[in-house]
Amino acid sequence: MPSASLQSAEIVTLALTSTVGGALVDGTLIQQGGPIQFVPASMARVRLVTAFPANGSSNSSVAATVGGTALPALISPSVGTYQLVPGGSSSYDVTVDGTAATEAPTASFANGGDYTIVVYGSPTSPAVAVYADDNQTTSGGANIRLANEALPAGGLTIEDDYVPVDSNVQYGAASSYAGVTASSESLLQISSPVASFPTYTASNVNIQAGSVYTFFVLGTASAPIEVLSKDR
Repeated sequence: MPSASLQSAEIVTLALTSTVGGALVDGTLIQQGGPIQFVPASMARVRLVTAFPANGSSNSSVAATVGGTALPALISPSVGTYQLVPGGSSSYDVTVDGTAATEAPTASFANGGDYTIVVYGSPTSPAVAVYADDNQTTSGGANIRLANEALPAGGLTIEDDYVPVDSNVQYGAASSYAGVTASSESLLQISSPVASFPTYTASNVNIQAGSVYTFFVLGTASAPIEVLSKDR
C-alpha cells in the first residue's frame, strides 16, 4: 500500500480479505472517524508445470512469460512454484526448447488469482492448458484435485482410502477440488480402465488439515510420473 499515509496519534485499522485465488489478499485502511481506503490486490500468482517424459540427458526446457514477467524455466518433467505476475493480464507465451508453442489457449490472469500453466504432449507438438487454482483453505479437512497430463484416452480416477474422490479426469484437464479427511496415514490411489496404465498406490500419505493439494500425473500412459503438490 505505497500511498498509505499515517498521522501522529491517528487510529487506523487495516482489514485484509481473501482473494479469489486464496493466497493473496485485498486491503482496506479504515481511519477512525475518517475515510476508508480500499487497496485491492494488483498481482496474480502463476506457476509452470511441464509434463514431457524424461529423455535421458536431453530433457526439454520449458519457459513462460506472463504479463511481461518471466517465470523460472523448468526442465521437464517438473512442477514449478508460484511466482508473482501483474494481475489483470491476458498476455502470456510459452516456449519449448526455445520454440514458441502455438496452441496456447486464451487466458486471463485476474488480480488476486492463482493459476497453473501446464505444458504437455510432446516437445515437438506441445499442448498448453491454463488452470484457475482455488487455494482457499478449509476448516478440518483438506482439498485435493487430480490433473491428467499423461493418459490421452480413458480418463483417470483418484481414490482416498478406497473412496472415489473424482473419476474420468480427461487428458489435459484437472478435476474439481474435493474435500478429504486430514490424516497422516492416508491411502491414495490413481487408476484407469486403460490396461497399459499402471495403478499407482501411496500409503501413509500425510494430508494436513487446512491444506490444498494437486496430484499431477505427468509423463506417459505406460510410464506415468505422479507428483503430489501441496499448493497451500
